[in-house]
Amino acid sequence: MKPRKISVNELVKILMDEHEKSKYRLSEFEKLLKTGNYEAARELINHLKTNYEQHIIDEEAVLLRDAVKFLGRENCKDIIEIFQQHRPIMDMVQRIIDSVNDLQLRRMEDLLQDLRKILEIHYSREEVEVFPRILKLHEENKS
Repeated sequence: MKPRKISVNELVKILMDEHEKSKYRLSEFEKLLKTGNYEAARELINHLKTNYEQHIIDEEAVLLRDAVKFLGRENCKDIIEIFQQHRPIMDMVQRIIDSVNDLQLRRMEDLLQDLRKILEIHYSREEVEVFPRILKLHEENKS
């Protein structure tokens, strides 16, 4: 996968939209599990994983790169810290996939709740702290 080749303004809009879609899809995933539709649940969580991978590539290859370029590594430690959450999030998604495949429903429910909590905080920090800052840097450095 490669980063999407679009403007930063457009990318941030897409990333924010993906946050909302991700929350909705996690709810749909949970409904599928509760109705015993494990095959559809597997497909959905695998689709979510692919979406998360693209999302992370875009954030790290575009937004983080620009933050370091404009601010220097020392001045964007907070952004780096937020983006370091990507690995644990993806690890949790993989554990959920493994749980679906093994039909370990109780474990899956616990992981899903943990993932929701982490994503809620992560998305909020990106939307409040990272995205506006990156957009402002781009605005200030237009030339």
